[in-house]
Amino acid sequence: RPELIVADEPTSALDYDAREAFLRLLLAECQALGSTLVFVSHDTSLAPLFARSIDLIALNRAARQAA
Repeated sequence: RPELIVADEPTSALDYDAREAFLRLLLAECQALGSTLVFVSHDTSLAPLFARSIDLIALNRAARQAA
Protein backbone atom coordinates (compact mmCIF):
# COMPACT_ATOMS: atom_id res chain seq x y z
CA ARG A 1 0.00 0.00 0.00
CA PRO A 2 2.37 2.74 -1.15
CA GLU A 3 1.37 6.29 -0.27
CA LEU A 4 2.96 7.62 -3.47
CA ILE A 5 3.42 6.07 -6.91
CA VAL A 6 5.57 7.86 -9.48
CA ALA A 7 4.94 6.72 -13.05
CA ASP A 8 7.39 8.31 -15.52
CA GLU A 9 6.19 7.88 -19.11
CA PRO A 10 4.64 4.44 -18.48
CA THR A 11 2.47 4.57 -21.60
CA SER A 12 4.95 5.97 -24.13
CA ALA A 13 5.58 2.63 -25.89
CA LEU A 14 2.01 1.31 -25.73
CA ASP A 15 -0.54 1.25 -28.53
CA TYR A 16 -3.95 2.83 -27.93
CA ASP A 17 -5.72 -0.30 -26.65
CA ALA A 18 -2.89 -1.33 -24.34
CA ARG A 19 -2.58 2.26 -23.08
CA GLU A 20 -6.28 2.42 -22.21
CA ALA A 21 -6.20 -0.93 -20.41
CA PHE A 22 -3.06 0.00 -18.48
CA LEU A 23 -4.44 3.38 -17.42
CA ARG A 24 -7.74 1.87 -16.25
CA LEU A 25 -5.82 -0.67 -14.15
CA LEU A 26 -3.34 1.87 -12.76
CA LEU A 27 -6.02 4.39 -11.78
CA ALA A 28 -8.23 1.70 -10.25
CA GLU A 29 -5.36 0.29 -8.18
CA CYS A 30 -4.31 3.73 -6.95
CA GLN A 31 -7.88 4.49 -5.95
CA ALA A 32 -8.34 1.13 -4.22
CA LEU A 33 -5.10 1.53 -2.28
CA GLY A 34 -5.57 5.22 -1.52
CA SER A 35 -2.25 5.97 -3.21
CA THR A 36 -1.32 9.32 -4.69
CA LEU A 37 -0.22 9.01 -8.31
CA VAL A 38 2.32 11.32 -9.92
CA PHE A 39 2.08 10.55 -13.63
CA VAL A 40 4.67 12.06 -15.99
CA SER A 41 3.88 12.17 -19.70
CA HIS A 42 4.50 14.18 -22.84
CA ASP A 43 1.05 13.12 -24.08
CA THR A 44 -1.19 16.07 -23.14
CA SER A 45 -4.27 14.16 -24.34
CA LEU A 46 -4.08 12.18 -21.08
CA ALA A 47 -4.50 15.26 -18.85
CA PRO A 48 -8.31 15.01 -18.61
CA LEU A 49 -7.94 11.62 -16.91
CA PHE A 50 -6.39 13.25 -13.85
CA ALA A 51 -7.77 15.54 -11.16
CA ARG A 52 -4.87 17.96 -11.57
CA SER A 53 -2.15 18.54 -14.12
CA ILE A 54 0.75 20.93 -14.49
CA ASP A 55 3.06 21.49 -17.42
CA LEU A 56 6.83 21.63 -17.05
CA ILE A 57 7.03 25.38 -17.73
CA ALA A 58 4.57 26.14 -14.91
CA LEU A 59 6.36 23.71 -12.60
CA ASN A 60 9.72 25.37 -13.25
CA ARG A 61 8.19 28.82 -12.73
CA ALA A 62 6.72 27.72 -9.37
CA ALA A 63 10.06 26.26 -8.28
CA ARG A 64 11.88 29.50 -9.10
CA GLN A 65 9.34 31.57 -7.17
CA ALA A 66 9.63 29.32 -4.12
CA ALA A 67 13.43 29.61 -4.05
